[in-house]
Amino acid sequence: MEREIIKILSVVEFHPLILAFHLGLMLAGVSLLSYSLFLILVKKVDIMLPLVISFMAYLTSLILLILILLLETYRFLIFDGRILVKNSLLTRNEFKFSLRDKNLIIGFYDKASLGKFAIIYGDRLLFKFLTQQKNIRLIKNFVVKSGYRLGGTYKICRVCGSINEENAEYCDFCGSREVSPYDLYWID
Repeated sequence: MEREIIKILSVVEFHPLILAFHLGLMLAGVSLLSYSLFLILVKKVDIMLPLVISFMAYLTSLILLILILLLETYRFLIFDGRILVKNSLLTRNEFKFSLRDKNLIIGFYDKASLGKFAIIYGDRLLFKFLTQQKNIRLIKNFVVKSGYRLGGTYKICRVCGSINEENAEYCDFCGSREVSPYDLYWID
């Protein structure tokens, strides 16, 4: 039986559309609540129906937010010689990588309050995670002890996942300006 070394719960970077969708539901709930209060106070309408509708809008918004967070939350495990990434909600959704695989590149960005790390296989970005700084340090220390070395600082595109030069202002492949710097580590 292999020994578990690091186990971390990480949230994938959120896309603005997901947050805008949830914000829209919350605004609909606030609008319904305001309209309900108007009906209750000004028009002297029965209190139950407007309050039930407002409560249902808030409840729907809360349930969708919890589902979105669970769909975007992964368990990141490092075992002896393997990395396992599992979705918290979808149990069949898991990915395994060998730490000795030369196609595996791990990127870190630890200059913000929440650290980011990315898993790249070959030329394809598979995962980008947000997690606490202490978790980033744990993973980085383990990766370096496993034989990985710093290959340099590169920018990774949020849209297509391609790796660009450090001084790139936009992605060379898709033209997006949403590029983030990462320190990339790989094994020789």
